[in-house]
Amino acid sequence: MPRKFITADYDATLEITIRLGDVIPPNHLAFFILDVIALLDLGAIYARYGSRGAPPYAPEILLALLFYGYATGIFSSRQIEQATYEALPFILIAGGMHPDHDTIAHFRQNFLPEIEELFVQILLIADEAGVLKLWLDLVK
Repeated sequence: MPRKFITADYDATLEITIRLGDVIPPNHLAFFILDVIALLDLGAIYARYGSRGAPPYAPEILLALLFYGYATGIFSSRQIEQATYEALPFILIAGGMHPDHDTIAHFRQNFLPEIEELFVQILLIADEAGVLKLWLDLVK
């Protein structure tokens, strides 16, 4: 008698609906980063945006993508863009949108001094919250 195997039903799998709130725990680093960025003063970044052109992505989104990328060892803007399609925490942070790698790279380049200052602030907050060790362990 031939051996029976457990097989996958890929058609049924494609129909699965995933709710991010069910698969990303509330204590996940992505939520911590979103919460901390909401506390930061981004006035200096907002002040540098002009009034012309198509609406840009909110700086909070791009900062959160960069900071979460840094925290998880993803530094490339191309990899961050790809993660907004494939990795659930990045999908959450991007709000289901997909800023392209040029947008992410230009944001980082144009606002590097502000990003560096905000990154120091986020590390200080993470240290105060007792999350910094966990964060540093993730990067190793």
